Amino acid sequence: MNLWKLFGIEPQARKDDFGSLFAALETLLAGLSEQEVIRITGFAGLLGKVAYSDRDISEPELGAIREILTNETPVSPDLFDRILEVVRHHTVELAGLEDHRYTRMLNEVLSRDERRSVVKSLLAVAAVSGSISFEEDQTISLIAKGLRLEHSEYIELRRTFADLLEVFNTPFS
Repeated sequence: MNLWKLFGIEPQARKDDFGSLFAALETLLAGLSEQEVIRITGFAGLLGKVAYSDRDISEPELGAIREILTNETPVSPDLFDRILEVVRHHTVELAGLEDHRYTRMLNEVLSRDERRSVVKSLLAVAAVSGSISFEEDQTISLIAKGLRLEHSEYIELRRTFADLLEVFNTPFS
């Protein structure tokens, strides 16, 4: 039984719980507020996790991540390649059971609508290859749950990409 939840208290995450990706990006993004670094780390970490769900981060996926971060963060364009290199360097961490770190970061700083937007961005990265694999779909579904979204919300967001979902386009044998 979690005593924090019993008393209706949601404990704040501590910086040392955020992992090595946060530490690397905190150094790189030294001019931004801690809240902005948390937001960028969580977002970049989840984007990288989805891109790496097939055990490879392709150039088109990196391009999609770059475009999303360009549109969604206040980072100067000259830092994007360095951020992507840090994300690529942390692929083992991204492939592990680290989603909870990134979802917890984002749950602290984003509204529900912003978390929905994150899931839509994750689906967009997965769709870059022309299809969304079962593994990518499952990864994003778990992330949506970690972002405290209802399953029905995930299904609604996923509907936009339904024609690209391999699970719907794989013929039965």
